[in-house]
Amino acid sequence: NSGRSDYLASDRFARHLAVIAPPTLSARPLPDDQLLVALFWEDKGLAMIDRNTNQVVKTVVFPSINARFLSVNSVREEVYVSFSNGDTFYIVSSRTGEIIGRVVEEVGWNSDRSVVSPDGSLVYLATSGGPEGKAENKVLVIDPVKQQVTKVLRLGPYKFPLGLEGIELSADGRTLYTLDATAKALLAINTNSGEVLKRFQVTGGQLLDISPEGNALYLADEEGIFKIQIGTWEVLWKLTTGGNILAGIAGEQEIYLLDSDGNRVLRVNAETGGKFEAIKVNSPGGAALSPDGNRLFVSSTDENIILIIDLQTGEPIDKIPIISGKGPTDLVILSPP
Repeated sequence: NSGRSDYLASDRFARHLAVIAPPTLSARPLPDDQLLVALFWEDKGLAMIDRNTNQVVKTVVFPSINARFLSVNSVREEVYVSFSNGDTFYIVSSRTGEIIGRVVEEVGWNSDRSVVSPDGSLVYLATSGGPEGKAENKVLVIDPVKQQVTKVLRLGPYKFPLGLEGIELSADGRTLYTLDATAKALLAINTNSGEVLKRFQVTGGQLLDISPEGNALYLADEEGIFKIQIGTWEVLWKLTTGGNILAGIAGEQEIYLLDSDGNRVLRVNAETGGKFEAIKVNSPGGAALSPDGNRLFVSSTDENIILIIDLQTGEPIDKIPIISGKGPTDLVILSPP
């Protein structure tokens, strides 16, 4: 797999892991305005940024290194953090910016993303690991109230570094989608029974995102990206992009791809997969789309900044320097409940 796993295992991210200083900011509740959350790969923490002022209002430090991915539970006002080398899943209050819990049971040492059920009552974590000879790929069903694993969906053996690459959830919460890179298969899973409903063979790569309409999936492999219709499992289009696509954000009309090798963000027509446009970003690590779909926030791990790109013009209009951590990667936007 030449996608996200190889990228995260690169020397550039493995060295010089530092610890950010404990926050000196007030413990008061965070502002009600929308916040941007940036995760740091080269540090053990995240920063919450007020999007009105572009100022860091809260910094959170974790005991574990290699923070990897973020997800948001808007119902419970929580942020979830998974790690690629931490055996722990952290729960952070998006209201106060404090760590309020963690889950250790069954969490593998190589975790991927998590997704949240529509009502906020369950969290699904894609994770891989286990004792030598018994390592497996699995999805953990987590109760965020009890902060416990309630069910384990065991999907098969794990062969490092080919774990679960991406996870998405249908709008009705009934079907999970994940890419098992060990088995080279895209899986559709019934969330109630844990039954694998569909196994679609791929050459490897990762699951990037689900379309806003919920009827298609975007995947990446060594050659580029492709779009699959859910239900018929027909490949609607495929686009050769080159580079190393390590993340994708699906909008209403376009999908935005982070190419770390090419130092660029690609804008691709979501309907046709037609000719793409490139926006220059040095070492893009993560991205988040504004709620109105007009702006894209992209972290630059090398420059230690977050670029704000106007999608009407395709040009950066502002940047947020990050001084509270190194190597910003994944980004999410928090909105008031």
